[in-house]
Amino acid sequence: METADLSAFSLVLVRDGEIVHRGRERGIKPLIDCLEGYDASRGRVVVWDRVVGLAAARLMVYAGFVAAVRARVASVPARDFLARHGLDLRAEEIVEAILTPDGKNVCPGEIIALETEDPLAFIREIKTRWAGYCDVPLPDKADQDFEGCRGQCGYTPWCRACKESRGLGYL
Repeated sequence: METADLSAFSLVLVRDGEIVHRGRERGIKPLIDCLEGYDASRGRVVVWDRVVGLAAARLMVYAGFVAAVRARVASVPARDFLARHGLDLRAEEIVEAILTPDGKNVCPGEIIALETEDPLAFIREIKTRWAGYCDVPLPDKADQDFEGCRGQCGYTPWCRACKESRGLGYL
């Protein structure tokens, strides 16, 4: 599949030339939903997204099963982050930053991604900000050991042990 129809959908996941997921909603919600629900054992995917900011790029990299990214618009920080992690990005337009729909401010997800270096802290902050967008519960205590859960944490598919148990690397 050379292209995905982003006029009807905001997000499309393609595996081996077949569409395996579609999302229609705006913002980062469709990406969070599909990354939470996709079975990584099914194989790597190409993500087609209307807008890819740094928050989306980080989520794609941390998920571990994204092979490449295609977008209408991507931010410079997203482009650079994807390149550092070996993901091919092809975008129709590269912009300095992803803006809110009114064009007056930088997107909150972009700000969170720029200000939060630690992957786990970033994921926690995104999930806290958009808690209604994912079914994975947040921890009650920040000091819980997510790195040693051996795939049983139930909080995130991105912890080190969870990814290693699925044969995926961790940053």
